Amino acid sequence: MSKESAFEARAARYATIAILTVCAAAGAVLGLLRANGFGGPVARGIFYRLFVQYEAPCIAITALFTLVFFEFSTRPTSPLRADRRSSDAAPLWWGMLAAACVTLLTMIGARALNLSFGLSMDEFNADFQALIFRKGRLDAVLPSQWQPVVPAIKPMFVSWLPGKKAWVSSYLPVYAGIRAVFGGLTGLAWITNPILAGVSVLLLAVLSRRLGHGRDSTAFVVVATSLSSQFLLTSMTGYAMPAHLLASVMWMIFYVRRDMRGGLGCALVGVLALGLHNPFPHALFVTPFLIRMCVDRRYRELAVLLPSYVAASGFWLWWLDSARTVDGINGAVTFFSMPSMVEILTQVANAVLVLNWQAPAVGVLAVVSIARWNRLGAFERDLSVGFILTFVFYFLFPSSQGHGWGYRYIYACLPSVVLLAQDAWAVLCGHMPLAYSRRFTLASFAVGAFIQLPWRVYEASSVASPFSRAVLAIQSSDASVVLVHAEGIWYGRDLIRNAPWISEGRVIVNADLLSHEARERLMEQYGDRVSEWSTDRLVREGLERWVR
Repeated sequence: MSKESAFEARAARYATIAILTVCAAAGAVLGLLRANGFGGPVARGIFYRLFVQYEAPCIAITALFTLVFFEFSTRPTSPLRADRRSSDAAPLWWGMLAAACVTLLTMIGARALNLSFGLSMDEFNADFQALIFRKGRLDAVLPSQWQPVVPAIKPMFVSWLPGKKAWVSSYLPVYAGIRAVFGGLTGLAWITNPILAGVSVLLLAVLSRRLGHGRDSTAFVVVATSLSSQFLLTSMTGYAMPAHLLASVMWMIFYVRRDMRGGLGCALVGVLALGLHNPFPHALFVTPFLIRMCVDRRYRELAVLLPSYVAASGFWLWWLDSARTVDGINGAVTFFSMPSMVEILTQVANAVLVLNWQAPAVGVLAVVSIARWNRLGAFERDLSVGFILTFVFYFLFPSSQGHGWGYRYIYACLPSVVLLAQDAWAVLCGHMPLAYSRRFTLASFAVGAFIQLPWRVYEASSVASPFSRAVLAIQSSDASVVLVHAEGIWYGRDLIRNAPWISEGRVIVNADLLSHEARERLMEQYGDRVSEWSTDRLVREGLERWVR
């Protein structure tokens, strides 16, 4: 065996050990959570419920493909043969066709699975601010009669500004602005993420071509992305993460130009990406590339980039401060803390989610690529560092992600995962017997399309549909004021979804947060136009009682 082949075998062995260790640890965490009732109706976050109920078969699939990969990778090998990997550039229509299919599929899924409804308050919040922007304002003034009961009517993650008598989203505004544009142009804000997803697939094909990948490698990148359950399901939602992913791809396209136009493009994308909804996804992704530019002495580009990033950081911090989300830098720091055992166990679960929500070969090959560190090019090393930095950073975040499909905190780095997987795949195709590499790749994509994706569709529909039906029933009430006893319902406060311009529709009130005097005033003012939804009625609508 040549030295090169021996090195690849060691990388495969290290990657196999790492993945199987993560799978075993995640299985232990799953068993621990299940034994303590986290899969049932307990006062715990939905993250743990989803993990306990849906991840066991996916952990088994990941472990199985890892073992199959290891068995194939240890078969007798031959020297690397470049002729197995076409050097012809992939025609761009491949990417256009994949982009169209992804856009259509995610549009259908968004409506069929009720994911466009906005299950989490993060999603609702983006549309809340988008409606404000469409009125040409930065905040929405609340009518005086509702100001005394703000705590009972304010949606989660909306900030109340007492000085202005107005409320505003607590997140940064760029993604809400994007949804405002789509909503203003088409009246269909929910198509935003499907379109962003399709554009991302097309630009990934462009990026692959610019990186010099051949036809087969570009096809791998496009198909691996298009069959990622996390990519598809999240693109059906109202999360900001698809915009973060698109920003990552666009930034890399400008970065690889290595000229002043590329630097200007990186600066523009970076300024907007920092303000999409929070600055961390882009900041963590881009850090190793900026360090690389310093090492490579790309000073002309840095002269544009660094001042842009400094100015943007100051501006977005000011925005958060003005929205009362944080109190300057000190306020931002308080969001984080040293990890406890709970955060460590949660990150074990997150690690296996990264693997389980891609086609099996993608996660395995990405880890193999990182294990080949000494053979990676500078670009691939920076991809690896950005991904690892992002993952490690959230050890300091003292909470799970809550709602989300896959591990959404690393969503901006999904292009990194796919590109790293492609790098390992291109190398190993030359070392594995051709039949083995083809079978492994095709079997992985088949499992992603026909087993993983249907399972994830079932998961998302099971979780989102009951809640969306209950919210629709409340919002369809003929009453002017709906009193909801939300505190006895699991995630009941998410039912409080008022429009920013509260005078234009019915008002949903958390009855459990109303004082007796405030309740009497509402009954006196609105009389029979008040409808009251008890906890029992909400349970009959399909919601779960909160067992404390």
